[in-house]
Amino acid sequence: MVKEAALVGRQEGRFFSASAVRCSPALYLVASIANLGEIEGAFGHEACADALDRLRAEMRRLFPHDRIIELDNAGAIEAMVEAKARDGQDLAGRLLNRLCAALGSRPIMSERGPFFIVPSLGVAEIGAREGDVERARVEARGQIAASGSAGNGCLDISRYQEDMRRCASLLEKVDRGGAALVWQSVVSPDHNARLLYFEGLLRICGDDGELHACEAEIRALERVGLAPELDQRMMALVLDHLEADPVMRLGVNISATSASLHRYGRFATWCDLLSRLERHPELARRLVIEITETAEILSLDEAGEFISRMQDLGCLVAIDDFGAGRASVMQTATLLADIIKIDGGFIRNAMQDERRHATFEHLVGLARSLARAVVVEGVETADQAELARHAGAQWLQGYHFGRPSLTRALSAPPEARTIWALGNFRDRFQPLPKVAQAG
Repeated sequence: MVKEAALVGRQEGRFFSASAVRCSPALYLVASIANLGEIEGAFGHEACADALDRLRAEMRRLFPHDRIIELDNAGAIEAMVEAKARDGQDLAGRLLNRLCAALGSRPIMSERGPFFIVPSLGVAEIGAREGDVERARVEARGQIAASGSAGNGCLDISRYQEDMRRCASLLEKVDRGGAALVWQSVVSPDHNARLLYFEGLLRICGDDGELHACEAEIRALERVGLAPELDQRMMALVLDHLEADPVMRLGVNISATSASLHRYGRFATWCDLLSRLERHPELARRLVIEITETAEILSLDEAGEFISRMQDLGCLVAIDDFGAGRASVMQTATLLADIIKIDGGFIRNAMQDERRHATFEHLVGLARSLARAVVVEGVETADQAELARHAGAQWLQGYHFGRPSLTRALSAPPEARTIWALGNFRDRFQPLPKVAQAG
């Protein structure tokens, strides 16, 4: 029995002290809205109230009334939830993940347009000693404070409204079948053009019935803090493709801002997908996670933890846009990815003069010192392919080997359709020793 008379909560319309609740063991959950200020500024005070109502309603729906104490706090809702699982940390992650999924499932509609809640969650286990409820409360609140997820205080109202509109449109299309993955091959420069994997690229169906790229929508998701909502959907979809095709290796793109197990709270992000990968290691071994660098990595430590966890499960991790992305060489070296993909601009520039050619060769050599495999992107001609091969790149990607296609078999020329045996590839991709970082 948890005894804590100092906290007073509301349950089913009755007020009582925490000592009246049978919740040993229990978790103390603090749920706040990281973008509450932006919502109020861009969508109005009523929208701000609607956001809090939505958060409160989802918490009541997810957690039965006889297991929760609800306390309203400025911009946050706090709850004490009974824990029945043996592993409190796993339970906490599942609870937070369920809440994040519910909040991200659909936008809130306002007079000024749709918007999403960006959650910021904290959770701590409550012990059985006097004062443990308050200690757990302080710890959970501290997790939110340490996350640095508050708004930046500078709001471009029209841009924020437009970004949220783009987010709502894209996520709705993904959920309702108005988007699709197209596939582009990553192959060896050898004459037999062995296939490494197919990268999945998101396309949305336009009013003309054609599939179109959606970079603007993806950038909007990154700006408002909602990239994990798309990235988790995309990884789940790629895992479905892997289940349907027991031979292929497939890649999925995620934003650098999604490369964290704790984006919305401790172990609140990727929880369900991690469990799926744990249950199906044969899928993990054929999944390549490409971290794009169009946005800043929010935490190098959390990104390193995310990459290490995915590698432990058997996935390969690639750093995309090397040389043109936002991560520095030092950051890339710290992350210990399996694959580095060199931005296609460098191979195009290398064809122009000797100085740029030398720069490209140096970049390939640097990438090979940082990862076990190097992919040169943007290869459009046979001359570019030969140049990349001569520079030491093991793998190539680009229109020369096939344009993105809905059908994977058609996204590579005939000579690239012989798949390299997966077992041989895994043998050559044994984990690198992890060197302890100084300081």
